[in-house]
Order: sequence, then structure tokens, then C-alpha cells
Amino acid sequence: MDSGRGVDIGGLIGLNSGASINNTYATGNVYDRYSNNVGGLVGINYLGTINESYAHGDVEGKEYVGSLVGLNKNNSSGSVEHSYATGEVTGTSYVGGFIGENSASTINVGFFDKDSTNQINGVGGGYNNGMKGLSTPQMTDTAAYYHMSGFDFLNVWSLTKGYPELRWQNVDTIATPFDKPTLLYPGSRDSEITTMPTLKWNPISRVNSYTLQISDNSSFSTLLINQSLSNKTLTLNKPLKDNTLYFWRIIASNQNYSIDSQIWKFTTRDTLFSSDISLNAPIKDSVLTTIKPQFAWKFHPDTSRFNDTGAIHYDIYLSKDSLFNNITPIRIDSSGYVPKDSLIDNNIYFWKVKAIATDDSTTSAVARFFVDTQIEAPNAFKIISPNGPNDFGTRPKFTWNKATENDPEDTTMHYKLIISQDSIFKQVIRTIPSLSDTTIIISKDLNKSTQYYWRVEAINGDSLSTSSDTLSFTVGTVTAINKNGNAKPTKYALSQNYPNPFNPTTEIKYALPKAENVRLQIFNTLGQLVYTLIDKQQSAGYYQVQFDASKLSSGVYLYRLQAGEHIMTKKMILLK
Repeated sequence: MDSGRGVDIGGLIGLNSGASINNTYATGNVYDRYSNNVGGLVGINYLGTINESYAHGDVEGKEYVGSLVGLNKNNSSGSVEHSYATGEVTGTSYVGGFIGENSASTINVGFFDKDSTNQINGVGGGYNNGMKGLSTPQMTDTAAYYHMSGFDFLNVWSLTKGYPELRWQNVDTIATPFDKPTLLYPGSRDSEITTMPTLKWNPISRVNSYTLQISDNSSFSTLLINQSLSNKTLTLNKPLKDNTLYFWRIIASNQNYSIDSQIWKFTTRDTLFSSDISLNAPIKDSVLTTIKPQFAWKFHPDTSRFNDTGAIHYDIYLSKDSLFNNITPIRIDSSGYVPKDSLIDNNIYFWKVKAIATDDSTTSAVARFFVDTQIEAPNAFKIISPNGPNDFGTRPKFTWNKATENDPEDTTMHYKLIISQDSIFKQVIRTIPSLSDTTIIISKDLNKSTQYYWRVEAINGDSLSTSSDTLSFTVGTVTAINKNGNAKPTKYALSQNYPNPFNPTTEIKYALPKAENVRLQIFNTLGQLVYTLIDKQQSAGYYQVQFDASKLSSGVYLYRLQAGEHIMTKKMILLK
């Protein structure tokens, strides 16, 4: 539709004032390049509710233009919920793939097609919580079921070969899928499973029946068990063969759809031992201060149940891998063992014992232990930013790498940030202790046009510390340009640096139509961060920043401006 010049234009309703719009859609195009509050479904939604609706038509307007709603205003008692939009959106300001301007706070489960709307942001201005941009393949066919989380595909929405449609519409639908069944027991590659096991798996909603299949081959060409049932477990009423490898899977089905689980395998082994193995030393999660520990366990089997009375051997498994991959066990005849080779300090180990007789065997549980023979300070680490002579603002963001700890049991690392006006830290002006994260924005302004030095100390649970190297930075000022009197920019802009090529300094100008968190960064052609020129909140206006590349080598560099959700990148050449 082409409405002529005006305001509040929608594919379904121009102005919704306090009403509820449920289970509706609009597919017509809405064009009026001179109008405000233009939406594919509703032009302006004022104190109203839009629920389980969609719009497909292209939308063109001037300001407050959205593929679903142009302006969502003052909705203290209303909302936009469980809806989506796909039409291409064109406008001059406050343009969004879902809503042009959202001065309300409630969007509950909203989606827009980033490909077809030609928009990166779902909301042109205001609150953008509760909605998500997806690609066309993610919003069509069965993929919509997995990506449009929160939509009720059982009662409200139908899947089609295209976008989802409402169930009351007379459209060709496709079956609603469901996830694969998750097998629980016996686990993949489990051994020593009883010949009459209870097989278990997780139930799935919208499934009418399960089919349990057991085979002696992974292709299931021969089905030993092929049983249909409605519950999530099955105990076999006839035994499987002992000491045999089996494969099993579950097929979940309803009247329209079916899907196979993964294939797991297990080996049967009916044990004759009536006693478990008890690991006495090292016990589970213990800390050893020696690299030559004594291993001990207890085992009191009922030897009357097998022929070779007393003929029991033990296989000791010791590894840094909890699955004991590629580990050859050590065979002994007693219930104690000292390893021939020393263990490695500051490592986690796992061990278990297998008791073996002629007719049977049984394996203990796995126990984990730590080797830590002495307390140690944290390992060396690097600090990252701020670094260099450029403007970081009076409240810069300090960032450093995480410090690692040799002691695997020590997980209580914290940090202390130290800022000084001299390189030997005699003039310390700020100390911030007990930091758990590796980044912080200080709360008190630093002095402008001043050089600072900083370092970080990492402190572990033993109260031992490691200090980082020292970096320096300069707190400067970013010049605000008085352009066109006091007029503010109407759009975000990043100008080409001048001069370009340059050596070694150049100026970068940019414009902000509104206050934003601004980050201006320099990258090399490998995508590695070289400098952060700006990282702070700035008011609307025109700005210029001088970049000094005297410490960089000649080459091509990229400078990127990120202002809120707006990102712009340009190329510059340093020629020395």
C-alpha cells in the first residue's frame, strides 16, 4: 500500500491505542517515504499488546520505521510478544528490523530476519531486550523450530516450507520435529554389564512411542530385540549372552515424525565376585606431598563362587587421563603397590584396580588425587591495556591475562591493580585489591595530560604473589569540533584519516548523533589489536583524534569505530 504523506501507518493498523492484537498477520507492502511511525503490522502501538502475530511486507518511511511496528510507545501496561517480521525496511532514522523506536521496556520473544529486512539491529532506538535477529535459513522450514525458541509450535504456530504460519491459517504445513532421544544406560563402551540390564533414556515431549533395538552389529542388520513401548526404561526379561558386545538405540516416534538416537555399545559380563574393591590410599580427592606414594586397597571376595580359590591377580591403572586411554595396567598379586617411576609434581592423577580370577573379574571405582609437594607462586602473566601515548580517557579500562596456578587444587586466585605516576612506583596514586576478574574500569577520574604507570599482582590461595611487567599510558583529551554551529550530527560517521598515507601522525574524525559508549581501535591486517584510542562514553557531536604511530612499522592498518551497536571500519597506510 502507498498511503500518501502522514503518520501512524501500518500494514494492519495505523494506531493501536490500548487494544490487544492477537493471532494476526499482514503481508502487504507499506510505502510512504515522507511519513513517520510506519510498520509492517502496526504504525504506532500505544499502551497496547501485540501477541503471536507477524508481518511479511516491505516497509518504507521517514522516521520510526520497523518491519513489525514503527513506534512502540509508553507501554507500561502493554507489550510485543511471540511475534516476528521479515519485510525489508527503509528509512532515514530510527529504523529497525523489528521495531523502529521502542520507548517501552517489554519485548518478549521477538524475531526478525536479518537477511530479508536488510537490518542488523532489531530496534532502531530504545530498548532492544527480548528479541533476536536470525538468518532466513534459521527462520524457515524445520529450522524455525530449533531457532525460534519460545514459540508454541504445538498450539499456536505451524511449520511450513517457508516461514511459520498461524495454525488457523489454511496453509500446507510440515511435521513438527523433536530432539533426538538421549541414551542414559548402559553408557557407550561400558563393559561388565549384567546380561539382563535395565536400559534407560530421557523422555521427549510430543512422542507417542519408543522402539528399543538391540543388535550384535553396528548396522543393526540383525535385530535381537525390536520392542515398542511407551515408557523410558526397559528391563530385559530374557538374558543376553555373557561376555558379548552389543549395540543399542532408541527410535522416538509420533504420527508425523520419527528420529533415531545415537548408537551406544556395551559388553555383558555377569560377575561372580560378591565383594567390591575399596581404595584406601590415595583416597578420592586427596592431596599427596610425595611423588612416590603407597597405593593400597581392600578386597574380600567370596572365593567359593569360582574354581581357582585364592588365585586372584590385580591390574593397577594409573593415569592423568580419567578414561585411561592407551594405559597398560601393572599386574601384581598383592593389595599394595609403590610405582617404580616418580609421579610428576603439580598434576592430577586417576587410579583404579581390577581384580582378576580365572572365571571372573571386577573393577573398583575411579579415584582422583593431586600431587603437590610444595607451595608455589602463580605463573607469570601479561597485562594488556591501557598501553601507549594515546587518549584512553580519564577512566580507562584495565585489562590483563588470567594468571595460571601450578597447584591443581588452588582455585582462589585474585588480583591487585597498582597505578603510579613514576616507573618505580614510588608515587602510587591508586591501589585496588581483591579483584576476581581480569578487567576493571576505575571509578575515579585520572588527571588529564598525565603519563601513568601500572602493573597487576596475582595472589593465590597460599598468599604467594607474582607481579606483572609494567606498562605506561597517557591520559589525553579528545578534541570536540564545533561544526555547523551547535548542530548535532544526524547520523554516525567515520571519516578517512588525514593525511593518508601518513608518517607518523594522522587525524581521525567521527560523528555521533547521540551519546554512546565509544571505542576507537587500531588493528593490523591479521586482525590483532594494536592500539585502543578511545574507550569511554561520549556525548553527541563531532570529534577528532590524533593517532601517533611512531612505534609501529610501515604497513596497512585498520581503524574501527564502535558506537553502541554501530560499527564502522576504514583502512589507512603508515609509510615511513
